[in-house]
Amino acid sequence: MLYRLLAVAVFASSVMAQQRPALNTSQVLDQVDRKFSRMQDLSADFTQISREPLNQTARASGHLYLMKGGKMRFEYEEPFKRVSVSDSKRFTDLNYANREATTDKVKDTIDERLPIMFLLGRSNLKNEFGKWKGTLDDQTGFVAIQLFPKKKGDVQWVEISVDPRTYLIHRLALKYSDESESEFFFDKIQTNIGLRSSLFDPTVPPGFHVVAIDDSGGR
Repeated sequence: MLYRLLAVAVFASSVMAQQRPALNTSQVLDQVDRKFSRMQDLSADFTQISREPLNQTARASGHLYLMKGGKMRFEYEEPFKRVSVSDSKRFTDLNYANREATTDKVKDTIDERLPIMFLLGRSNLKNEFGKWKGTLDDQTGFVAIQLFPKKKGDVQWVEISVDPRTYLIHRLALKYSDESESEFFFDKIQTNIGLRSSLFDPTVPPGFHVVAIDDSGGR
């Protein structure tokens, strides 16, 4: 009896594999580009996991807002209240636990979240990455695509998990040259909901002590 059940299971798996259409990673990338190039704004819950080379792991979560033109706002709820916001020119990080803020020009900022800032309104994944490979996750149905930059730099590779029904990105992972990793999971995604530009004002509010700031943005 057990032999028959195993035989049926193997046969069913074989049939499903034959029926599944071939994964066209290049086509999925084209659809992702098209989706995000036409998108005006995006809102989503997020979970962020950072891993250091020595196996140290940090986890945070909250809500993300994006707007076409390089505007980004991370509102952290865990492990403590924190807001990181950019209007595409300046990047400001507000730590509500100690009322401290850092602010700088985007072009002078080194931050693991910056690639997310430029997802909307751009359509050049294939231009920025020299090669890629994709796999289908049988459990989620998402397409995982690993992309390798054309030019050597701080990032070894980027991996996105895409829902092939909507072409929205539900996971973004980055592996850096120092072997550290950053991973972002996105849930409850909404697009084109009419976000206001004022949401992305990077000005440091009153009562915060600025610990790092460039001359042009001083208060």
